[in-house]
Amino acid sequence: MSRKGYTVNVSSIRLFGRHGVHDFEAEHGGLFELDLFLETTDEVPRDDAPLDKILDYSAVAATAREVFHSRRYRLIEALAYDIARTIASRWSALRKIEVRVRKIRPPLGMEAASAEVVVVYESEERAGNEE
Repeated sequence: MSRKGYTVNVSSIRLFGRHGVHDFEAEHGGLFELDLFLETTDEVPRDDAPLDKILDYSAVAATAREVFHSRRYRLIEALAYDIARTIASRWSALRKIEVRVRKIRPPLGMEAASAEVVVVYESEERAGNEE
């Protein structure tokens, strides 16, 4: 028996921020990418579904951007968690939210394309509503 629901992914949201533990990161900032994986409890919408009855992933992405710019984060782990928690508080039909935050060209003392943190936020109540 399959459960109802579907997943929406929004990938590689590129934002400039001043997050990080080093003073030079606060001063100069850097490029980040966000990925959002949103698992809903809703039925898969029909093509003619009213737009106000489906997950507005542009609004979810705007919420992620809002949290990203709300303050300076020392840890991208905390940033990813706050994004997931805020999204969960605004969209009750989301069963599971996965947020990936990538710091592009992180200061590791060696060449690296990115450093990435993944936070998975899942409401026990929402997860228990599966059929």
